[in-house]
Amino acid sequence: MTRRRPRRGYVLLEIVVDLALMGLFLVVAGQLFMHCMGVQRDAIKLESMVSETRAATTHLQSDVWSARGWRVDGSTLAIEAREGATVTWSSERGSDSDAGDGEVWLVREAVGDVRRWRVPGGLSFEVLDERGVAMHVGETTLSFLSVPGRIEGDER
Repeated sequence: MTRRRPRRGYVLLEIVVDLALMGLFLVVAGQLFMHCMGVQRDAIKLESMVSETRAATTHLQSDVWSARGWRVDGSTLAIEAREGATVTWSSERGSDSDAGDGEVWLVREAVGDVRRWRVPGGLSFEVLDERGVAMHVGETTLSFLSVPGRIEGDER
């Protein structure tokens, strides 16, 4: 009786199965990596928008708090400044080299000065009463209260 020695090494079928499993793992890992990179890119873009919105609202607060009065027409807010000049805040849709089409920009126009900030979602203004203005950005409402009228030292 001839005795067979146990075989050492791999059978071709085992190698094919191992390669298929490694390939499947690489496809799943690649997709996971690409998804993580997309999340990181979106987080950076959102952080930039939050920072720009914060800067714009700080500027808007300063304009509203020192205003004599204001007018609202949909997405445009005209503020009468102490010096008698008018500062106009509005929103515009458009594209920019850094932004995709359809981005919303908050625009501040004063005498000789135009500034733009990218904001998320739609933008509109609303007069709450004679003492306040609300700015709606997307689903968020930001209020800026002021007391228009006689300002200290004003001879109206």
